[in-house]
Amino acid sequence: MDASNYEYYRKIINDIYLRTFAQNIYTVNANDVAQIYSIAHLCPLAGGPAVIDARALYELIGRAEYNDLALCQSANDSRSEMVRTGITNTDSLITPTIIKLYPNPAKNQLILEWIAAQPSK
Repeated sequence: MDASNYEYYRKIINDIYLRTFAQNIYTVNANDVAQIYSIAHLCPLAGGPAVIDARALYELIGRAEYNDLALCQSANDSRSEMVRTGITNTDSLITPTIIKLYPNPAKNQLILEWIAAQPSK
């Protein structure tokens, strides 16, 4: 996907945010929810930073889980992004399978747990 898609998705998410959450309005119409949901379920490599912003907004109105590996592979976006950025040897890449982030208020810390699958040889 090119930069124009990034800008298109960013415009939609910014518009929804500025009309609602930025003004402390936490009720969102069905059309806005559908747009947030559809952008949040894009591959981040294809949709750009707006995908992450859409996921953050969606957390304010609902719960969802995202399998970026499946999202990106289904659209073959991860391969094209790797080619675009010069990554050619994917054998050495480690694919995360589980990522957990949780607070430890007693120590004023965040704990990141990353359980990764080993690359196949």
